[in-house]
Amino acid sequence: MPDLTAGRVIANRYEIVALIGRGGAASVWRAYDPALQREVAVKELMMAPHLALEERRRSMREARTAARVQHPGAIPIYDIVTDAEQVLIVMEYVRAPTLTDRIAKVGALPPEFVAALGIQLVDTLEAAHNNGIVHRDIKPANVMITDDGRTCLGDFGVAMLVDRTGRAKAGVAGGTPGYMSPEQAEQKDISSASDIFSLGATLFFAAEARGPFDRQDWRDAVKAVSTEPPAVPRRAGPLAPVFHRMFLKAPDQRPSHDTVRRELFQILAKRMPQLLDESAPTFDKGPVPPRLPLPGNTRERNKPDANKPDALPNSPVPPPRLPLRPKTQEQGGDK
Repeated sequence: MPDLTAGRVIANRYEIVALIGRGGAASVWRAYDPALQREVAVKELMMAPHLALEERRRSMREARTAARVQHPGAIPIYDIVTDAEQVLIVMEYVRAPTLTDRIAKVGALPPEFVAALGIQLVDTLEAAHNNGIVHRDIKPANVMITDDGRTCLGDFGVAMLVDRTGRAKAGVAGGTPGYMSPEQAEQKDISSASDIFSLGATLFFAAEARGPFDRQDWRDAVKAVSTEPPAVPRRAGPLAPVFHRMFLKAPDQRPSHDTVRRELFQILAKRMPQLLDESAPTFDKGPVPPRLPLPGNTRERNKPDANKPDALPNSPVPPPRLPLRPKTQEQGGDK
């Protein structure tokens, strides 16, 4: 089919406005929904004309399942339509820069900010995994951070369903070179552990302003995730051992959601003790993900007085207090 163009109406409803971005597997357009009078994003999956009908149906099923993920950190899918046999996914239009854009503007983020970012993302991923969905393309370009500190994980439209064993079938790699897991690079079965690996690579990028498996050629990057160690972190500080475990080549050796969340919270609490609220109730899985403001994401007038005790270096506004604390071992938390 011809590319979507500005002014075109799809599904007799959505008016295409402008191209947002284009990649090898999809294009994303800004559009307008006159029925609900709101802007939306329309993702056009680039499917080859010869693609089997069953593969198209599978893509539709997976997109519908991804639409069931209800979480503040997951960009919601509003509609799935077909146009000239192409699959189009209609989702929330988020006016926010990506993590890639943010790092290009302000450079590497301090470990405590990366920890806060990771807590939000792992919570979103757990919601997806609990619905039997593996994202399979977590990368900086798919993470958006709003001005109020909300972290959004997009592109669930290319997610895959897992079976009762918790694995998705081999042979459909997905992912992005340098951020995909070893099992994706080798076209083996994938699972929630595959997303943990990619999340680690994304957080590494946030902390180091470079990827852990950056290579000049994409084929070298694909090979590196399977056979080579990640780059040595220089700025990550206390995050380094967390990254090490998330980058283990064997999926069953990588940490769980709870472990990653707890370790990131410990880093956040140690480096920013003002976030701790000793009067808050405990929670057996860890804290509610904090919306921690990132450097450069608010206007100058919103910056705190540097003389205030809760003002932080490079932070545009004071961080929020966490309403919940993870249980300690004495309180009955995980051993």
